[in-house]
Amino acid sequence: MTPKEKAKELVNKMYGSDINDFESLKNNHPEDFELSKDCALIAVDEMLFLINKLRLYVRYDDEIKFFIEVKQEIDKLC
Repeated sequence: MTPKEKAKELVNKMYGSDINDFESLKNNHPEDFELSKDCALIAVDEMLFLINKLRLYVRYDDEIKFFIEVKQEIDKLC
């Protein structure tokens, strides 16, 4: 799964439905869209926090890079 796909998946999960057209959602329900993005960003931040905690024992550089890219893709959505 690419960071862009993961970003869309997380925003979809936070919205509670499959969003096929993010632009339409943003235009018709901007508050819901922004809240979904904010929640997805919080989830990614939690993942990064946990990965950094586990880093004491194992290197997770690829995972950290992946989730940083996911955050960037969430920000790029519409």
